[in-house]
Amino acid sequence: MKMGIEWYIADKSNKTFYCLGRGNWFCLKDDFEALIDKEYLAHYILSEVYDPDNIDDELRDYVNSRISFDLHAHFGSTPKGFLKMINDSTDDLYIIRCKGYRCVGTRYGEIGSKDYEEDMKFLNRHLDGNHPPGFYDSKHATGIPDWSDW
Repeated sequence: MKMGIEWYIADKSNKTFYCLGRGNWFCLKDDFEALIDKEYLAHYILSEVYDPDNIDDELRDYVNSRISFDLHAHFGSTPKGFLKMINDSTDDLYIIRCKGYRCVGTRYGEIGSKDYEEDMKFLNRHLDGNHPPGFYDSKHATGIPDWSDW
């Protein structure tokens, strides 16, 4: 089992989130403007998220054709102030799931593959009533707590 913090981008304007996974993704928290331009975003990810000594042509192609494309498509036109970086070491992921946010993507797996579809189903399990033990079900509760800035 890998250790580390899982990072996500949440969009408060349409109640969606994207699973970035482990890595140096927290650098995006102050640079959401990078999401506006797909080519700049690819360069930004390669220079800020990944170790420059470990970048090969396969990773460069993956970032250019998949990650930057996905992130730009989902968040490139989000109004300023509606994006937030969250991780699984705080309550924010729990909160957005309780509030009905939907996962729109993950950088893991090939889009359309069985693994990708299983990951997406797992990331959205809170929407179909398959809640983990102790999960706050906001759909059937009264007086939803006013957690953080969600």
